[in-house]
Amino acid sequence: MTTTSLSDYILIPASLYCIAAAVFVGSVVLSALLINVSGKFKLLDQPAATKIHVDPVARGGGIAIFISLVGGLLACRLFVENPLHEVFGLLPALSLVFFVGLLDDKFSLKPLHKLVLVVLAAVLAAWVLDAVAIVPGLLLVALVVYITNAVNLLDGANGLAGGVMVIFFAAAAMIFWMAKLPDYTLTALLIIPAIIGFLLFNIKGKLFMGDCGSLLLGFLAGIFLMKLSQTSSVLFLGGLLALLIPIADTAFVIVKRILSGNSLLHGDLNHTYNLLLGKSGSLGVMLVVYYTVAVILAVGGVLIAGG
Repeated sequence: MTTTSLSDYILIPASLYCIAAAVFVGSVVLSALLINVSGKFKLLDQPAATKIHVDPVARGGGIAIFISLVGGLLACRLFVENPLHEVFGLLPALSLVFFVGLLDDKFSLKPLHKLVLVVLAAVLAAWVLDAVAIVPGLLLVALVVYITNAVNLLDGANGLAGGVMVIFFAAAAMIFWMAKLPDYTLTALLIIPAIIGFLLFNIKGKLFMGDCGSLLLGFLAGIFLMKLSQTSSVLFLGGLLALLIPIADTAFVIVKRILSGNSLLHGDLNHTYNLLLGKSGSLGVMLVVYYTVAVILAVGGVLIAGG
């Protein structure tokens, strides 16, 4: 019986390690630069009633994540001998979501306008992936939009969204590897060091990823689920379980806002992490709980996908 390894699908794996290291270093350097120039470009997250920080904080860390990821993908195309055709076909949709988030970070777009643009990006992604059948196509577009906004809503405490998404993307890389989808395996592996480089500053409260980061990560996760749904229902369920934290948190918030008569488009402090943070009084405790649950869900998702 033969075994399958990542090297069966990716040529020159040593180059991949070098590229991943370069992605991490690039993210660290860009994140540090963003902290220094955010004030000049007025990319600051101001305190508000729906936020837990009390001083202005540099935001736009998603810029570091996006540039590092795209640079890593380009390097893979050149040095790992993998053309990544489908992933590069998805870059226009991913870029649209990133720039929508960046515009929102800079100019505070109206929620409805932002939602419409994210829907357009999801439709473009569905077209690239040939998910154009009316009913399943609409459901997949709705799923991508939901996941995109779910991760955006999860980004409300230092280290939370970034850490949870690192764990999800690690699980996604395993699932794509088992599914023999090297393009997506590479993409999932490269987004991890890009996020970790940013997290070194974010977890200390020095830099927020902003909407350009949270929408980017959510949209990429949504695309991953769309691809898994086209590959196998078991793989899709595995990916869905691995991403259950933002999915469940957003569902909880939606239900609570409906029951309280509040608008679905306006923020509040009723997320599950806000409640846990309030009860524990410790960011560290809250992160440990979320990371632990995220790891359990990720392992469960991988086991389901491999079953």
